[in-house]
Amino acid sequence: MRVILAGIFVCLGTLVLVGFLGEQNSFAETSPLVTDIGIAIFMLVVCAFALFVFNRRTLPIRTQSPEEFLAKLESKGFLV
Repeated sequence: MRVILAGIFVCLGTLVLVGFLGEQNSFAETSPLVTDIGIAIFMLVVCAFALFVFNRRTLPIRTQSPEEFLAKLESKGFLV
């Protein structure tokens, strides 16, 4: 669910930027290359922001010792 929300956030952010630039007539005043690079940079910034906002920051609480964890993995056959 968080991935879908992050994707919607990035798409809406880019849509708002393009709408804003269209209202300001920036597409007619600047070179298409500059506009494309600006939109790409903005999209990368929004992606990084979405990664920060929608990433879970909780730390797992360790309820067992590392030895117990390794023993449990060995009993399941995950470690040889």
